[in-house]
Amino acid sequence: MGKLEFLLSHHPREQCADKCFHLSVGAGIPICSRCLGLYPTAITVIILDFTILPPLSLSFRALAFWFFVLPAWYHWAREHYERKPWGGKWRRLGSGVLSGIGTALLLGGHFKHPYNGDFLFSGLLLLLISACVVFLEWFFRPPPQ
Repeated sequence: MGKLEFLLSHHPREQCADKCFHLSVGAGIPICSRCLGLYPTAITVIILDFTILPPLSLSFRALAFWFFVLPAWYHWAREHYERKPWGGKWRRLGSGVLSGIGTALLLGGHFKHPYNGDFLFSGLLLLLISACVVFLEWFFRPPPQ
């Protein structure tokens, strides 16, 4: 797997069939389906936030972040624990779109009011919960078969 392919898919080649869409350029370049939903959506929502969305409170943005990011986070945690794909590319794409909305709303609040408490709390809490999942996965998950 070349560097560009790994950058776009960041999954081992054997997982790309379940976790990536393939651009039909040559042999097909794998692109992570969750990232394909997350990044274009986040960029679009940030642009809309600065142009046509009404002003949103920082607390609302933090709440929206958790509401929209939790499906992607749950999906990621479940796949890590079970060590197998769950739900397919389209579910991953949908959770990426939701995650992009939540992430963009939180980042938009950070861009407008740098280093606000809601932004820092949400980011640190997500990091802490993710670290706990990785630890619990490492500690309790049965070895691969």
